[in-house]
Amino acid sequence: MTDCVRCLLPVADTGYACHGCATGLSVALLKAGLLMGELETTIARLDRLGDGGQSSAEAPLYFDWDASDAAWAIRNTLTTWTRHICETRGNTATSTTTSGLAVWLARQTGWIRMRAEAYEIFDELHNATRLLRHTVDTHVERWYAGRCGAPLLDDDGTCSADLYALPGAAWVT
Repeated sequence: MTDCVRCLLPVADTGYACHGCATGLSVALLKAGLLMGELETTIARLDRLGDGGQSSAEAPLYFDWDASDAAWAIRNTLTTWTRHICETRGNTATSTTTSGLAVWLARQTGWIRMRAEAYEIFDELHNATRLLRHTVDTHVERWYAGRCGAPLLDDDGTCSADLYALPGAAWVT
């Protein structure tokens, strides 16, 4: 009997990683497959993140460099291990999209756990799924305070912006 390369629990068969760690990686990859579309939203700055801090005199970029770099790293990790598995097993992946690769890799964890490189694969794929979650889910907890309704200074209308506040904030603007 050997110990799992991830959690150090005993592995009853000839695998390098236990069934629990393989299942955990499958779940993480399946969740990542669902979040991939949110990554594109974050790159395009169509998400609503941040605390509504001070605005800058400079016009913001229409895309997020950090999210774009994260997307590259995530895709590179998924494609590298997909290519390795396909070359080793002599098969092909069923998808070429990043979310499709995540789902395909989720179905390979039973095979991965039996490989000597299991620790490296598990480690890198878990890191990629954590990076994805961190990139698309970095919102600050705020509560919805309603619509603004204040008169606009340069127009006849009223402000219709949605107002969100940090917990404990005395004022919302």
